[in-house]
Amino acid sequence: MRRHLQGFTLIETLWALAIGILVFFTVALTAQQLTRDFERPLQVREQLDNALIHLTSPTSQFKYLSGDKHTVELAGNDRSGRRHEYVLAEKHGQLLLTTLNGGYMPLAELVSQVKFNYEKNSQCLSLLVTFARGPKHPQGQQVTGVISLPMEDTHGK
Repeated sequence: MRRHLQGFTLIETLWALAIGILVFFTVALTAQQLTRDFERPLQVREQLDNALIHLTSPTSQFKYLSGDKHTVELAGNDRSGRRHEYVLAEKHGQLLLTTLNGGYMPLAELVSQVKFNYEKNSQCLSLLVTFARGPKHPQGQQVTGVISLPMEDTHGK
């Protein structure tokens, strides 16, 4: 009489291992996507905060010249202390600070729209930045920032 050994065959073990790996990768990818969705609003806010910090830097001393809803002209110092005129606008999916002579500095990425509003009485520049669409924000995520930006004194020139 033959005895039947209890246990799993090699094929059954390989199938169980394959199914386990598929479940593991599915859970890992889902967790990664949830983390990305959670971090995106924080990254968007951080990008705008960094841009505002740059615009209010004491070394740059930016001042408001003129602007409309989509662009703002500023006067400020470069790294060597020379005064230049700059344009702040959205171009090619970025919030850019450009000089009139060329050159640019990206301040924020994945930007789909920027609206500016300057209040002359309070000397505050407000930015309404709409960042590109994401899974949780099909219309795009809107972030607002406000900075104090004095007007350039054009009478002394």
